[in-house]
Amino acid sequence: GSMSAKEALENFYGDQEVEHPADFLCPISMEVMKDPVIAMDGHSYERQNIERWLEDHNTSPLTNQKLSNKMVVPNHRLKAIISNYLEKARQPV
Repeated sequence: GSMSAKEALENFYGDQEVEHPADFLCPISMEVMKDPVIAMDGHSYERQNIERWLEDHNTSPLTNQKLSNKMVVPNHRLKAIISNYLEKARQPV
């Protein structure tokens, strides 16, 4: 059976995972961050994910090094860059 153009397109795009820049992904969830914060290890994480991690750990999820404290700081610049990127990504070419 031959596929319709629509099905062919859906197959084509369905299989293609969009490659987001690695810097935009939370190292814990591997999803694009909506509310990036910087932990004491200097790395950025999605706020919810790192806060959940820090409830049970006092180490960096990336380096396993002990953190001096459990403070997280909003990464405003990264947040702005990501939301700008997502806006562009949503627009049809």
